[in-house]
Amino acid sequence: MAIVRKNLSPGAVLFATMCALGALMLAACAKPRPIPLVVEAAAPDPLITAISRVEEDRGEATGRLAVVQVPLELKHYGDRRLFLAVQLAEGRRLNKDVPRDFTELAEMIGAGRFVEMERFSDNHLLYGVGEKATDGLFTHYDAATNGDVPLYPGYEEFRSDFIKLTLSIEQLKTESAQLERQFRITDRRERAKRQALLREINRSRKSSVAAEKNKKVLDAFYNDPKRYKELTSEYRELTDLAAGLGGRSYDLTKGEDRRQLRIRLLSFIRPEARDVLLEIAASYKTKFNRPLPVTSLVRSGDYQRHLRETNKNAAANVIPPHTTGLAFDIYDYFMSAPEQDYLMQEIARMKASGRVEALREQRDHIHVFAFADGRRPDDASISQAIGKKQDTRARKNAKMRRT
Repeated sequence: MAIVRKNLSPGAVLFATMCALGALMLAACAKPRPIPLVVEAAAPDPLITAISRVEEDRGEATGRLAVVQVPLELKHYGDRRLFLAVQLAEGRRLNKDVPRDFTELAEMIGAGRFVEMERFSDNHLLYGVGEKATDGLFTHYDAATNGDVPLYPGYEEFRSDFIKLTLSIEQLKTESAQLERQFRITDRRERAKRQALLREINRSRKSSVAAEKNKKVLDAFYNDPKRYKELTSEYRELTDLAAGLGGRSYDLTKGEDRRQLRIRLLSFIRPEARDVLLEIAASYKTKFNRPLPVTSLVRSGDYQRHLRETNKNAAANVIPPHTTGLAFDIYDYFMSAPEQDYLMQEIARMKASGRVEALREQRDHIHVFAFADGRRPDDASISQAIGKKQDTRARKNAKMRRT
């Protein structure tokens, strides 16, 4: 661009030139306007969505605080023993086909006797299933001692733990002896101190007795060739299942993997019970547009015993209902009165038709037990399960009346 110098003084020309250069420099340094970025919102996690729907504030009383009408079918019988007896009779009808430990549960899953419940679907959510699962070694149930025998990958692992157990027993004995000496020299007038020492002595003695019992059982199994072969076979079967359960593998030498595998195994249920669960869940979802929260499905015998340590409601009878794989628990803690009333009416209808046994428990749960063939066990089986014996004289009198 030419600069016109006609009729301009040298100073004016210089000023005009400087202005033009300044304008060019400003244009060169100006920041370009950013191009707007279009960021698509991430799709919501369906699991988190399901949990939020279950836990969503109802704006009214929920759980045990809600005023509900519990149907007669979901209350205890006059004879409270009947509730468990009905389920025990059904368990016996299954020919004791229940898993006494996680190893047996894994074997039954491998044989196709149980089906896995998805973690969640549009209609249901497994809410805390297996939350009490531990990361300890899997075990073999020993009926003779009613105890659990740890399953080790090999003899060396057993031997290492056996030596540690032996040392711990010696330490407990030394500790007990020291506490007893301290108790003897403590003045009788220091009652509080003596009582505290007695509690410590009893605790140490109990721990020592338990450790001695465990040592005896371990020695009897791992140093007996036949029993050792049985244990290694069970561990191998469990390892095979863990290597490819539904597309995921679990390393049994790692504690967290053992815990996750336990949770996974506890997510199974018998097909007949699954059908009932899904029927209830679909009805609840249609009515309230929420997934049905389920907190418990099948339980192995050792997991049931573990629950008994913290939950007095966990059944301790010969065949606990959940070990059959026919029982499941619905969590109503977040549910309003209309939700609970609707669910209980649906389940009461099923019970009235003989398809399930059920109870609204006092810990925010509704326990449902589905009968394998869709019918309630006969009265004779239930009486046998409860321990009732028919009166011989009454039977004779009835026979005489018929004749």
